[in-house]
Amino acid sequence: MKTKEIQEKYGLTVLSAEVLSHANLSENQIEQILFPKDQLQECVCPALEQLAARIKMARQRKEKVFIGGDYDADGLCATVILKEVLDALEIENGYYIPNRFTQGYGLHPETVRMVKEKGYSLIITVDNGVAAQEAIEECHRQGLEIYVTDHHMIQSSLNWDGLVHPSDFPEGFKTLCGAGVALQISRRLIKENRKHVILAMVATLADMMPLFDENRRIVRLGLKYLNETPLLQLASLVDRPFQTWDERVIAFQIVPKINAIGRLADQVNPNNVVRFFLMESPQSIRQLAEQIKQVNARRRQMSEKMVQQAEVQLNLEQDFLILADERFHEGLVGLAANRLMMAHHRPTAVFAKKETYKGSVRSWGSLNLIDFFEDLKPLCLHFGGHASACGIEIAPENFDPFQKAVAAKMKLLPPLLEQQDRAISISSQDCTLSAVRQLMALAPFGQGFEQPIFRIQDFVILQTQILKERYPKWKCRNDQFEFEAISFALPKTEAVQSINKFIGQLQINEFRGKQTLSILVENIE
Repeated sequence: MKTKEIQEKYGLTVLSAEVLSHANLSENQIEQILFPKDQLQECVCPALEQLAARIKMARQRKEKVFIGGDYDADGLCATVILKEVLDALEIENGYYIPNRFTQGYGLHPETVRMVKEKGYSLIITVDNGVAAQEAIEECHRQGLEIYVTDHHMIQSSLNWDGLVHPSDFPEGFKTLCGAGVALQISRRLIKENRKHVILAMVATLADMMPLFDENRRIVRLGLKYLNETPLLQLASLVDRPFQTWDERVIAFQIVPKINAIGRLADQVNPNNVVRFFLMESPQSIRQLAEQIKQVNARRRQMSEKMVQQAEVQLNLEQDFLILADERFHEGLVGLAANRLMMAHHRPTAVFAKKETYKGSVRSWGSLNLIDFFEDLKPLCLHFGGHASACGIEIAPENFDPFQKAVAAKMKLLPPLLEQQDRAISISSQDCTLSAVRQLMALAPFGQGFEQPIFRIQDFVILQTQILKERYPKWKCRNDQFEFEAISFALPKTEAVQSINKFIGQLQINEFRGKQTLSILVENIE
């Protein structure tokens, strides 16, 4: 829908109408944003009922149930949800999060054998399992039942005893993450649990799931619950106090810290994150939160060092950047690849050089990685991912042929289309306080409806200053009102008077009860 059509149909300001039009949404999606429903919906699915019945049977039989989790934020939150469900039903249970370096992703045959030795009879996976062929075969050799709950792409049908997967769910539930699936199990078996909604909200944002339909309801309701009664574990992880829990706080303050433990599993045990979310003692929660924050600080330092090491090695004559080093940390290659891709505007692969080359790839522009690597898979030990990001493992003898094949393919491709300019051109006069408040009411922003970036024009600069000798700040005016702009991204040398446009995000600052418009500047023109 066009801006004017949206503005007239829904009675919106130019600012909000421009954002909705620029996002290229369907009418149904626009109405989900404008007329939100925070009440979670019931997911009717035979596979859910089958698993719920099997769990009830386990309680009647006094069986031991094992949860096979995953080491990212989604898998950890899903593990906590399912464990608390089993605890509430007084079912004896245990869980395990694999080490990404020594065991890799998902359920493994050796874990299955350990589970059998410890007297479990039922395994339920969360956020993994659809590709665990060897582990599933081992379950049946050991006489164990296995139910898989997962949201990753099913590449082939395996001999699981039950599968709970969003692809079998009704419309509106098909994009749930692993913890979103676990939440459906929770809602089947125990009364609605606020903590479980909050954890599913964190996981939905962490896994960058589309924020429409049930995902949107989960995120809105989870944030509502969190603002009403903050979860101590999350409150203990933030670096600084703030007034409101929103999707940005979760994405930038919470998710990186949870994920840091899995990324550095050679230094810390990811099972401790599950234990952290299960804790009830405020003192213990705060102590472990400090340890998690320290691990994340270490992760940031290591990531920065890796990027610096990689920058030295870059060959900017390559159309597809490929780097490998023995010093690179396997758990951080994805972060480094993303940083380099954003800095140099070309597809990038970063590999940790160990017994094999384990790496992560990030796309740029119009390049679809799944299509690009389709005929190169014979050179890979493992390959998986999606159009914009993937993971690859390569044997040492195949690494040079792999690099040459990538370079040859890039020469045959037309120039990559640049990523779409996200900035929405707007006059500063349309950015009134009331218009920005209406814009903020469109939140949460995320996958499929991203935080809007604006190209703001029609103003004059009244004053320029440098805060803390680093950050440029501008006092501006248009024909109607004054406002401020500040940048934490630009060097102070950019604080010049001849600025025609600011590119950045809109926000409202409040000081001594007075609200003013502010622009968080990413770039200038």
